[in-house]
Amino acid sequence: MNTLRLEIINLHAPYRVKQREDKPQDYYFRTDYGVEYDICLEEDFSIVPSGAYALDITNREHKRSPLDPKFRMTLIAIVEEFFERNNDVMLYVTETGDEKQSFRDRLFIRWFNTYEHHDLYYIQTAEGRGCKRLLKNLKTRFHLFLTDVYLLG
Repeated sequence: MNTLRLEIINLHAPYRVKQREDKPQDYYFRTDYGVEYDICLEEDFSIVPSGAYALDITNREHKRSPLDPKFRMTLIAIVEEFFERNNDVMLYVTETGDEKQSFRDRLFIRWFNTYEHHDLYYIQTAEGRGCKRLLKNLKTRFHLFLTDVYLLG
């Protein structure tokens, strides 16, 4: 993965994004509500041998966080820079440990649909047993859209 340019991200992100010194693919920021988020972009081999990255969003201290438009804008700045620097696929899998994955999925889709450049990306979602079918379908069709379309979920 090509390293993301923090100066570009921070031009567009309302929260100041920093990069972890020990892990160049890890970024973090703190919200106005005192919640610190880790954003990790790690290579994922579940669909193709290379060229796919998992987007992992972690609320480091598991603090409650209200809906925050600045969070959305900061995350979008990171995602935009990822695709500006990398012609790869991004997978976003919601956390399942607290049974709130459906809420997170709907929130991500709502953010995506209100994003002004959503037409530049391809997004596909699945829950439960549909995930296995989706992955099989994507593996079959992947070569058809690898260079033209990006996957965000």
